[in-house]
This record gives sequence, structure tokens and C-alpha cells, in this order.
Amino acid sequence: HGDAVERCVGGEEEDERGDPGHQVEQHRATAEHRLAQLGRDGLLHIAGRYRDDLARLRTANIEISGGEPLLHPDLDELIRHIRGTGALAGLITNGYLLNEKRIERLNVAGLDHLQISIDNVLPDDVSKKNLKVLDQKLRWLAEYGEFDVTVNSVVGSGIRHPEDALTITRRARELGCSTTVGLVHDGTGRLRELDARQQGILQEVVASGQSGFV
Repeated sequence: HGDAVERCVGGEEEDERGDPGHQVEQHRATAEHRLAQLGRDGLLHIAGRYRDDLARLRTANIEISGGEPLLHPDLDELIRHIRGTGALAGLITNGYLLNEKRIERLNVAGLDHLQISIDNVLPDDVSKKNLKVLDQKLRWLAEYGEFDVTVNSVVGSGIRHPEDALTITRRARELGCSTTVGLVHDGTGRLRELDARQQGILQEVVASGQSGFV
């Protein structure tokens, strides 16, 4: 799990400047360098190495994210390692590599929950993570998946059609998925104030059912 490795590996460094922002970047750079050296076998080694530690700490939930975790050839084994600690195993993916057989392999590995973030109904210059492409993936998840599925829609900076969040949320619920809504950050990592149109859409999404914020 890239994030877990980053925390474990990067946490060994100390930032003499005491600057949290600089410390995060320093840790990220250190982790990325070491991950590049680890490769495929190294990640499995780390998963095994920290298995007992995670069990001792009673870690409740471990999320696998990326990059795109479905590209990792040993993802199923990583999920099994996580479940072996007693923790729940979650996956955050763009969903593009999902098909019936891949979903069945995730079932067998013991995945507990999966999240897909869909930015728009149709692709645009900002994002290709769209409902047109991913709707079939959601139908396969609804039919074959034995784990919980959450679909995250987004509102905010850079989203050309904020109404798409409502369309995505409604479609996800039709298929029995849980939903969340995220507020998109700008290029500096900051939240910008929503305009009246965006605020209205956000309120509709939240008021329409079980959507939470991420």
C-alpha cells in the first residue's frame, strides 16, 4: 500500500526546520525514492514485515490507493495480507481496469470496500473519469461484487458542469452503491468558495439521500 509505505518509510526522517509542509514533501520524496528501489517483491516484503505490527496496533482499516492500485500485479496478495492482520481492506481506484473476472478476484482476495470517484458525465479537457465510460463498470460491480462500493462525485473548482454530481449520485444509488461528494481543490491545494450554482447543487446532492463529504 503506497500510502502506508510512505508513512512508515518517510516517518524515519526528521525535519530540522520544523516546517510541516516541508516535512511532508521531504517524507514524500524519500518514500518515492525508496519505493522505486523496492519494486514488486519489495512491496510484498513490506506487507509481510508490517503484518504483525498492524495486528498488534489493532489497525481497523487499511486503504490501498495510488497511482492506480489495479495496475499492481500482486494487489490480491496485498489485500490478503491486510485481511490477515484482522483489518478491513479498502481500495480506491479509477475503475478503468475493472471487469467481471477482476471483480471476482477481488471477492476471493477478501476486499471489503471499493471507492470510485467520477468527475463528470462526459469526458472533457479537465477529467476523463466520466460516467459514460464507468457506468458499465458500476453495473458489473453491482452484479458481481461481494464488497461495498462507494461512488464519489465532485463539486468545485475546475468542474465545468456541477449538475453532473447529481446525475452521478442518482445513478450510483440506482445500482445500490453508497455515495459521497467531494469538494475539488484548486492548483494550490486550497478550497475556493463555491458560487451560488455550485452551492445549490451541493445542497441537492446532500439532501437527496445518504451522501457524505470527503
